[in-house]
Amino acid sequence: MTSPEKRLQDLQARAINERIIEYGLRRGLLDALRLSYEPAKDGSLIIYFPRHRGHWRIQPPGVGDPSAIRVIALGDDGRMQLGLFTIALTWDAAASDWIPSHGTEEIAADVWKAIALLAREAGWLVSTAA
Repeated sequence: MTSPEKRLQDLQARAINERIIEYGLRRGLLDALRLSYEPAKDGSLIIYFPRHRGHWRIQPPGVGDPSAIRVIALGDDGRMQLGLFTIALTWDAAASDWIPSHGTEEIAADVWKAIALLAREAGWLVSTAA
């Protein structure tokens, strides 16, 4: 059996995916012409990068790690792991929500920074000289 607090932690972990989607839509990063997304059966969020046959798998707390978000860059249509970034979280009982362990305020922004970092490392984003 799970406690009410554990159920609340699981619910808030799933809400993290919604925050990531909302942030991406607000910033113009997600749409059918740029990056598409879908929920995975295990609770992860998949964001596709079709131009490079890659995608990111964002695993909220409890899916890959009990108290962290794992952002995984996968290439070759998901058959090859190209990178991994872990964002440590702690459960704030007073706020009844997950918060970043390192003190930033917005989890979704941290996830999108990790996505950009992994995209650069994978060679999906190249900086152009002006």
